[in-house]
Amino acid sequence: MEPSKQPVVFIARYLIPSFNEDFRDVVPVFTNCEEADLFINGVKVASERPDYVNYPSLPHPPIMFTGCSWWEWGSSLLTSLKVVGKIGGAAVAEHELFPVGMPDQLALLADDLELIADGADCTRVVVALQDSKGQTLQLAHHAVSFHVEGPGRLIGENPFSLEAGRGAVYIQATRTPGTIRCIAMVKGVMTAEVVIQTVALQDQIVSVPQRIQQLN
Repeated sequence: MEPSKQPVVFIARYLIPSFNEDFRDVVPVFTNCEEADLFINGVKVASERPDYVNYPSLPHPPIMFTGCSWWEWGSSLLTSLKVVGKIGGAAVAEHELFPVGMPDQLALLADDLELIADGADCTRVVVALQDSKGQTLQLAHHAVSFHVEGPGRLIGENPFSLEAGRGAVYIQATRTPGTIRCIAMVKGVMTAEVVIQTVALQDQIVSVPQRIQQLN
């Protein structure tokens, strides 16, 4: 995506205790900006440009911040890691990370909030266990169970264990229009839900004998 349409900055790391074990002292940043600044606890510590040397074929190479040490930053004092993307010297996008906290909420997101009630239409529903800042807990493997109400059915394992704090199932519409409520639960205490509407099929259904007759 071109920065003129939407400037993007994404830090491909998580602030967890194994920070330096995962990618050593490198913080990779995916961006379409001209340059980026790295901030630790609100203080600017580095500036870098895209790595065209190691990624010459990419229209927008990643930016690699090196020499990033969780321990040198002071792990017990680290409150945030932020990258600000700049174009023409002006800040246009940013992404900020915080040390991963305790489980605080379930997030439930459906790819589609409206389905056709034809008995086949379906959508993916993604569940994530997050901390109080909305960060997915990558080390979480909690068991999640689902309950579906209304004219819909669940496709997938139920319950199942999260992988890297996430998981997904599919919700399929029946032939009856109405409201589907998909409810996710962790240990029966933490819950989240998403509402999906199903609408009547408007297209004409042609039966197999009719179709054969038309072809003849």
